[in-house]
Amino acid sequence: MVTQESLAHISQGETIGVLVVQSYNEQIIFSETDAQILKHVSHHVTTAIKRREAIEFKEAAHEMLEQKVQHRTQALKLEIEQRHLIEQKLKYSASHDALTSLPNRAYFLETLNKEIEKNKGNQH
Repeated sequence: MVTQESLAHISQGETIGVLVVQSYNEQIIFSETDAQILKHVSHHVTTAIKRREAIEFKEAAHEMLEQKVQHRTQALKLEIEQRHLIEQKLKYSASHDALTSLPNRAYFLETLNKEIEKNKGNQH
């Protein structure tokens, strides 16, 4: 004859497992104390399972967040590069003729003023 004691692991109204203790020795009969010990052990097992699930959830959420951060960082880098290229094109357009691509009057005057200022410092 087999004697057994079992207790379901219930978490948030859902059965997540069953703890079963069996004895094939007819002389062993489980007592109320044995049932209380089984209940205590079952509670610890359920707590350990819930903790493991929480850790796995946290790790998955962290990984998902890391992926989002990497994706957003790449998008921002691309946006910065595009803005830099646009800025360079605008600077070029402001200082060069659209038809000939030669430096325009504004560029000439800016360059001339820079050279005059530079040479003022070199004169004694």
